[in-house]
Amino acid sequence: MVLILVIVLSFTIPNFLNYRQNSIITNDCTLEQLKSNHVFRKCDFSNMDLSYRDLEGINLVLSNFQGANLKGINLSHAILDANNFDGVDLEDANLQSAVLQGSSLKNANLKNSNLSWSYATNANFSHTNLENANFYNASLAGTDFSNSNLLNANFTGVSLYTRDGFRMINWNNCSGFYLCTQLN
Repeated sequence: MVLILVIVLSFTIPNFLNYRQNSIITNDCTLEQLKSNHVFRKCDFSNMDLSYRDLEGINLVLSNFQGANLKGINLSHAILDANNFDGVDLEDANLQSAVLQGSSLKNANLKNSNLSWSYATNANFSHTNLENANFYNASLAGTDFSNSNLLNANFTGVSLYTRDGFRMINWNNCSGFYLCTQLN
């Protein structure tokens, strides 16, 4: 007698992989619309208080959050390509598995934030407070950490290299992290 065991693997494809099926909304962005299955472009949330909101899985590109309060916000699994987060308070934010490719987070506060499994290649974290930030298994090739506070930041398992093996991360004048002195 032969026993055949069939294992069925089921998984959900995240909405952002099917973004071409969704409509693209440009400029006309409201908080009520953000939880829909749309791609939002060029939205202006500057100087807004979005603290402690749950915006898991949103898809925002080329948008402006400059000066906004995003303390404690949930942006896990969000697509946030090429956004401006300069000067934003993201303390205690959840950015787990978020895509921040090409985004600018200069002079931002990401103290105690979770960026584990995030894809933040070519992002700019210069002059940023990243104290106690968690970058576990994040992809960070081409990222700028110059002049940032990295005290007690977790970089366990991160990918720091491009496919060709060339390190393109700027650690100049950062503080609080052993790589700041070892790689400069």
